[in-house]
Amino acid sequence: MKKLAIATVLACCVSLSGCGGDDEPAKSDDKASETRDQTLTKAELIEQGDAICKASNEKIDAADDRFIDPENPTEAEFRAAVNDTLVPEVKGQVEDLRALKAPAEDAATINEMLDSIESGLVEVEADPLAILQGDPFADANKIAQDYGFEVCGAS
Repeated sequence: MKKLAIATVLACCVSLSGCGGDDEPAKSDDKASETRDQTLTKAELIEQGDAICKASNEKIDAADDRFIDPENPTEAEFRAAVNDTLVPEVKGQVEDLRALKAPAEDAATINEMLDSIESGLVEVEADPLAILQGDPFADANKIAQDYGFEVCGAS
């Protein structure tokens, strides 16, 4: 196995929305809460999404640090990284992105991207090694990049 294809593939996963679970409950006067309650512009969605992707990608990349030999993770280490890091992170991202209000004219594109991520997750949950045989998130990554994200969906 190559240096955790997980680091590359996982960092490429469309990581559009927060890491999930780490935030305090929002208060009604909380600016972040207000942002989630209002429709974002495309630029705002890209900016917030890329910031979230960056934070999440750092957590996913840190999975390499747990390998005895990061250049050659064992199958067990790889499976654990996918199951314990990748899957929960990406699920949280999808959930958080769905909470953001994309511009009405872009909602179909964003939903298509998120649905594609969820399809990739089904494949990865069934077989974590599927990542080594292809990128189950390739379609979602392309949609993200075509939409204008710079961090999300990037290789």
